[in-house]
Amino acid sequence: MRWRNPVKGERLRDRQARGSVQSQEVRERWHALSEKFDRVLLPVALGCLSMLVVVQALTALPAVRRFVDARSNGYVQINPQPASAAAPQQAVLHLYLAPAKPRPDLQVLVNGQVRTTFQTVNLSVVVHAGDVVQFRASEPGAAFVQVDHDAANLLWPAPGQTVEIEQPGVVVSLPAAEFVP
Repeated sequence: MRWRNPVKGERLRDRQARGSVQSQEVRERWHALSEKFDRVLLPVALGCLSMLVVVQALTALPAVRRFVDARSNGYVQINPQPASAAAPQQAVLHLYLAPAKPRPDLQVLVNGQVRTTFQTVNLSVVVHAGDVVQFRASEPGAAFVQVDHDAANLLWPAPGQTVEIEQPGVVVSLPAAEFVP
């Protein structure tokens, strides 16, 4: 049988008791420190948040926004104006004739009305939204008309589109002029 040393056992118990007392003291110190921070930082954080909300609400007012913009030497917000009626959309179509010989008998019609004839191998026609460009020959002979334009907002007729006119009296049409909305 082993004899237990009562001195060693008491020291161990004392050490454990002191350790729990020390850890309790450390916990209490940290708790007191965190309470001090909470007492200071929580009102500061709430104050910053409420100030942010107030400033955002104030800058939504047009007069305050203009004042702030003027002081910052930056962009000054302009009051939005109601949208005005859209300007009429128009484009210039450049028409090229092939074979490259003038054809005064070949008429160019816009919405059924004669606009011009191919006195030269190329000509220009102004079109508006919905206009239909048509071609009518009065003499036999094949002809090709190619379309070109530099209007970024014109969808149809497309650049490079070609129509063939073969028989006299027959009207050949390009698609109606359509613009990007």
